[in-house]
Amino acid sequence: MPLIRKEKPQATEGVQVVAQNRAQTVQPKPTDDGLRIDQGEMNRCDLIYGASGTGKTENLGLAAKYVWEKYGKITRLASADGGGWKPLQPYIDLGIIQPFSLNAAKTPLKVTMAIAGGYWPKMKADGSGKEYVPLDWRDVEGDEKNGIPGVGCMCFEGLTSFADAIFISLTRRKDIHIPETPKDSFVTDGDDYYGFSGRAHYGFVQNRIQEMVARANGLPFEKMVWTALENDGVDPETKETCYGPKVIGKALTGKAPAWFGDCIHLVDIDSGERVDDGRDDMHKLVKGGVKVKKIRAYMANHPHKSTGHMYSAKGRTSAWVGKDFPPFFDVVINDVEQKGLNWIYTQEDELAKKAASVIAANLTRKPPIEEFKLKGSVSVLELPENEGVIDEQVELAKEIANVGEVKKSN
Repeated sequence: MPLIRKEKPQATEGVQVVAQNRAQTVQPKPTDDGLRIDQGEMNRCDLIYGASGTGKTENLGLAAKYVWEKYGKITRLASADGGGWKPLQPYIDLGIIQPFSLNAAKTPLKVTMAIAGGYWPKMKADGSGKEYVPLDWRDVEGDEKNGIPGVGCMCFEGLTSFADAIFISLTRRKDIHIPETPKDSFVTDGDDYYGFSGRAHYGFVQNRIQEMVARANGLPFEKMVWTALENDGVDPETKETCYGPKVIGKALTGKAPAWFGDCIHLVDIDSGERVDDGRDDMHKLVKGGVKVKKIRAYMANHPHKSTGHMYSAKGRTSAWVGKDFPPFFDVVINDVEQKGLNWIYTQEDELAKKAASVIAANLTRKPPIEEFKLKGSVSVLELPENEGVIDEQVELAKEIANVGEVKKSN
């Protein structure tokens, strides 16, 4: 049932509001009666993970491309990735991506929590520096009259680097004491202080990362995407070794995929192609040349090529059309074809429409038209023909004025 929320009081300025509930940091879109219907989805964040060099950052660009082309909205990027955002610079130069680097943050926990809650840095009115301001519906919807696009996507780069930054900052603080860590376990070098870490450090950071994702899951954007490196861990169900996203330590490797909608794993597979680099000193059993990279994206669990242990991956589509969603595909990014996150999202859009028509065809009563007109749903007027629905049922669905029953297909 849709959640109806009243207008909230004006939020306190600054990052301190982050401690409040996430829903209270987003100013409701005004309506005639001062209310709005919140039709946000749970688990709207997606995750794309893999080893370094598998194209995670590049795929964020494809997500931004998809959102810009479909919704006419830009993408915000919060990055703490040591590799930087060079692959995304063309999107930044075009104004499609608005980046913000967290690498220099003195208080990474406060800043990352704020960003995950919808806050974004903006220059102060007096030009004296930046401040973090809460998300406003004017940011989301944009200002068409003045040519200002809204924000439709939020990218976080990523789980691994956010966790590492918070972890390191904890070891350098003198004002707190983490349990199980001796108070005298530190090193000083001039004015610099370096503390040691204990088991409780890991647990604290892991809990905060989970909290961040939960906050971000409620943001009112069309898409939210996190990245992560990969790691081995333990499956929480089977207790067997598994592979998944790297947070910090191994406790969350098998658990983290459940926090997300799509969980895409990128793998650098052997294409069998080589580019001759002119070397003649290679061992005769080694095929010379530079390996041509080929990246495969998995949307289903799959085994490690050597150990046989499973990697976590999934795509979230309706079971009614699940067989039409591929378990994997090869990523292509060039000036002719772009096939990555943008392709996945396009496939999911098409399958959602198909699922609506299939479900409608299997209902014993005609679906309520107004429900189909709600944001994010498919109108019965858009039901495609010959998509597993017999002609008689299509005609019934189109006859909006008539109330009748729709027969089940065999």
